[in-house]
Amino acid sequence: MTGISLIGQHNFLRQVTADLSSQLQRAQGQIASGKRAETHGELGLQSKISQALRADVADAESFIQTGEMTATRMEVMQASMTAVQDGLVGQRDQVNAAIYRNDVGLPFLEPSAEGRLQDAVARLNTQVEGRYLFSGRTTDVRPVAEAQAILDGAGAAMGLDQVMAERADADLATDITAAGQITNPTADSVRLQDDNLVFGLSVAGARDSGGAMTATTTPAATSPTGMPAGAQEQLDISLSGQPAAGDSVTVDVRLPDGSAIELTLTAGNTNTAVADPELGGGAQQLSATFDRGVDAASAATSLRQALSDALAAIQDSAAFSGAAEAQGANDFFRDGGPLIVDGAGTGLVAGTESEVVHWYRGDSDPDVGGAQRARIGAGQVVDYGVRADQAELRESVKSMAMLAARGVGDDVEGYRAFALRAGESAGATVDRVTEVQGRLGVKEQLVADTIQRHEGAANLMSQRVAEIEEADPYEVATRIQELRQQLESTYAITGRLQNLSLVNFMT
Repeated sequence: MTGISLIGQHNFLRQVTADLSSQLQRAQGQIASGKRAETHGELGLQSKISQALRADVADAESFIQTGEMTATRMEVMQASMTAVQDGLVGQRDQVNAAIYRNDVGLPFLEPSAEGRLQDAVARLNTQVEGRYLFSGRTTDVRPVAEAQAILDGAGAAMGLDQVMAERADADLATDITAAGQITNPTADSVRLQDDNLVFGLSVAGARDSGGAMTATTTPAATSPTGMPAGAQEQLDISLSGQPAAGDSVTVDVRLPDGSAIELTLTAGNTNTAVADPELGGGAQQLSATFDRGVDAASAATSLRQALSDALAAIQDSAAFSGAAEAQGANDFFRDGGPLIVDGAGTGLVAGTESEVVHWYRGDSDPDVGGAQRARIGAGQVVDYGVRADQAELRESVKSMAMLAARGVGDDVEGYRAFALRAGESAGATVDRVTEVQGRLGVKEQLVADTIQRHEGAANLMSQRVAEIEEADPYEVATRIQELRQQLESTYAITGRLQNLSLVNFMT
C-alpha cells in the first residue's frame, strides 16, 4: 500500500494555501483597482487586442475633435452668410419701396446701406480661435478692408466713391455720335466707327430683317483693358435700293455696365425719336423709324441721322448716367483687383494699392473650397472653404457699398437708375448666397454624420477594451468569497494534520 507521508501532506497544503492566498490577494487588488491586471503582460494574448483597440479609440476621438471644431467653424460661417443675406434682402426691399412707391425714401438709402455694409464687413472678418474664416488659406490675414476705407479711401488710395465718379466722368465724356463716328462712307451705306471701346455706349452686334438692307459688324481688332465682352469696333449697314416700309435694322447696344438695349430702326415715311430707356438694368427694346426716302442714297442719309439721334438720346438718359456709376463699382470690385481711369481719361488700368483701396486682402488661390480643409477620418477629407472675394459674396459687398457711396444729389433720375441697379444686384445675389450656404450645408451634414459614426465606433471599441481590461466587481466579489472559504478549509485541514500523533493511529 502506497501512502503520502505527513511531511508531503504538509508541503502540499502549504503550497495550496500560498496559491489561494495569492489568488485572494489578486482578487482583492482587482476590487480596489477595477482592473483585471496590473500590467498588459498579465493579460496575455488579450493585451495586443486591447492595445490595438485603444489606438483605434484614440484615432476616433481625434477625428471627433477635428470634426467638432470644423462643424463649429461651418456653423459660424453659415450664420455670417445669413446675416449678409438678410442685409441684401433689406436693401432690395428698401430700394423698391423708395423708387416704386415714392421718392421720399431715397435720401435714406445711403445711410442704411452704409450700416449694412459695416455689418457685412464685420461678418466676413469673423474669427474662430484666431482664424479668419473667409480669408482662404491666409487664415491670419483680415480678408476685408474697413467699410470706411472701402467707401472713402485710405491715405492717397482712392475709395469706391472716387472710382465711381471718375468712371462716370469718363463715360459721360465719351460720345459715340461725335463727328466722324457715324457716317455715310458711300451714298448707299451707313457706318458707325467706335473710336473708344472702353467708355460710353458700345455695340455688341446687329441684324437686319432682309430686303434692301444688310447689317454687319466687325469685332474689335484689339482688346484694351476694361473693354466690354463682345464689343464690336464697326457697324456697317448697306442698302441695295429703297427699303420697303417695315424693313428694319436692330442694333444691340450696351450701356456702360453691360445693360442691353435692342435698338430697332424701321423704314417708314418720317424720322421719329426713340423713347428714353427704362431706368433698370434689365434687357429692353427701343424703337424709332427713319424716312425710307425715294432711293438707297436718301434712305441711307435718313438712316444715319436716325441712328445718331437714337444713340444720342440713350447717352443723354438717366439710365446711361446710372449705368456709368454702377460700372465704376464693377471696376472697383473686379475679380483680380480694381480698375481705375488712366491719367488721360481714355482707358482703364489696374490700380495699385497705393492708388486705390483693394477691398479684399486674403488668399486668391483658384481652389476656393480647398482653402479650408479638414481630415475627419482615415482617408476622408472635407473641403469647406468659402472666401469673401468669391463671386456671390463679392457681389453682396458691392451691392451694399455702391449704394453707401452715393447720395441722391441733384440728378434724381440718374440716382434712381443707379439705386435700381444696386437693388437689383442685391435681389439677384440673395439666391446665389443661398446656393453657397446649401453647398456648405452638405459638408456640414457629412461632418455631423462622420462624427456620429466615430462616436459609435469609439463606444463599441471602448466597451471591448473594458471587457478585456476591467474586472467585473460582482464576479470578483463572488470569487473572493469562494477563495476565502477554500482558504479557511485548507487552514482547518492543516490544523488537524498538525495535531495528529502515533497515539491517534493506535486507538
